[in-house]
Amino acid sequence: MGCFALSFSFLTSCGSPAKKSVTIGADALAGSCVGGPTTGAISRWDENPRTSSGNASLAFTSTLSASDAKPGVLTGLAGNCLLQNQMFSLTKDSYYPSSIAAPSGGALLYAPSTPQFRQLNSFYAASELRDLMGTIGENLSSLSRISIDAHCKVANNAYFSPSQNALCLGYADVGSYRRIWAADDADVIVHEAGHAVNHALSSTSVLNSSGEAGAIDESIADYWALTVHNNSVLSEWFLGYLGGIRDASLNYPYPGSMQYEVHDDGEVLTQTLWRLRASLGRAHSDAIVAKTLVMLPTPARFSDFYLTFYAAAKLHYGVTASSDPNLTLIRQEFTARGIHRTDAPTAIAPDGTRPTYVIDDHSISALSGGNCNGVLDVGETALVLVNLRNPIAGHQGMGVAYLSSIPAGITVPSGGGVGEFFRFLPSQSFANSLPTGSTRGDATSSAAFLVRATTAGMKTFSANYVPMFADPLSTAPAYGTYQFNFTLNVASGTNQSSCSNSALWP
Repeated sequence: MGCFALSFSFLTSCGSPAKKSVTIGADALAGSCVGGPTTGAISRWDENPRTSSGNASLAFTSTLSASDAKPGVLTGLAGNCLLQNQMFSLTKDSYYPSSIAAPSGGALLYAPSTPQFRQLNSFYAASELRDLMGTIGENLSSLSRISIDAHCKVANNAYFSPSQNALCLGYADVGSYRRIWAADDADVIVHEAGHAVNHALSSTSVLNSSGEAGAIDESIADYWALTVHNNSVLSEWFLGYLGGIRDASLNYPYPGSMQYEVHDDGEVLTQTLWRLRASLGRAHSDAIVAKTLVMLPTPARFSDFYLTFYAAAKLHYGVTASSDPNLTLIRQEFTARGIHRTDAPTAIAPDGTRPTYVIDDHSISALSGGNCNGVLDVGETALVLVNLRNPIAGHQGMGVAYLSSIPAGITVPSGGGVGEFFRFLPSQSFANSLPTGSTRGDATSSAAFLVRATTAGMKTFSANYVPMFADPLSTAPAYGTYQFNFTLNVASGTNQSSCSNSALWP
């Protein structure tokens, strides 16, 4: 069973959901007018204070200078004396509710120290993504107007909330009684607006359908920011302070670098797309990425993204022959990254040393009755990780196991009969292939089956393992499904309403 995000943040992983205590309310329309300006001159950053000033070492505690700002023009305003266009709205502010920039005629020129500067910078940057979508011909008319909170009350983060259809742009305290704001960093703004675009072109359900679907969403949100600003480095300012800059010019391999953390794992795909942008050209790459989102199936994993990207490219170029030079470039790049693959282990089976882990604690809401003894007892709903071993001396990418035979006395809650094994290291068990750190538990939960015992005794299960297949030139081989069996001895221990035992987890 999987761990899938319900909000889409710049820094927060599935294991640590974005802060949901922040309420982004409906736009307040006081001060609106009829026949107001539809354009407005502003001052804004050329991406962020560091890139705009040309000083890559600009201190985060610096007083930001108006001389480093660049001119910009807001276009397509609604003409109602509010900061609104067809796609975005900024008419409220959590920290500065009485200082809202409003286009009522004349220039909107504010100093970088003012909240209005950051509001206008946010609106301008988000609208750059709107303009890109128009350039590549994507129709986002079905997307409701997105509210922007340029001074959201959330520390060290920024996020897009699908339920509130809003961007929350937070802050970081940098010392000396100073803060830096995500609203000063156009990469953050476009990234979060990019989530809204992704979910409009695809859907929230598709982009929440697997462990790798969240990484796809983060990757494409990064890609939109990078392509808008024509810069491979993401967020030299906000992430620069928080220590999480992402660089699409690097070369992380799949699946060896995967950590089961959506932002980290998304970098593998972003780097692939950035190289393709250089070889195919920006206009073609942008259009194919957007078309891929429209066509993306569910569940969506990296293999599905690659095959869909290839199909979208064929439609975009109007070609079918695999010898087409652009299709060849796409195959070469996904192959070099390790995503083009046809994993075919000669056999796969539970590890001989530790074949299963029974996790009968209360760490997630789906578990109940557990007494934390590592044995499945009658009345318990527990996670069962079958610790499969990779039999080959090479990596395996995302594979999926499905329960095919469930013994009497066992029930499987909805979705509990599927396990996603996000990677295997060469000649290693899945437990030995897990990442270190906070995402280890998420990866374990995603690979484990969820079962409930109703009677005691020895129980034998059968399951099918489907290895990763991602080759647009052929169909999945018939031998690509491997059956394995495992047994559990269900006991009759006393159920408990709460307990914890970290030793249950690999």
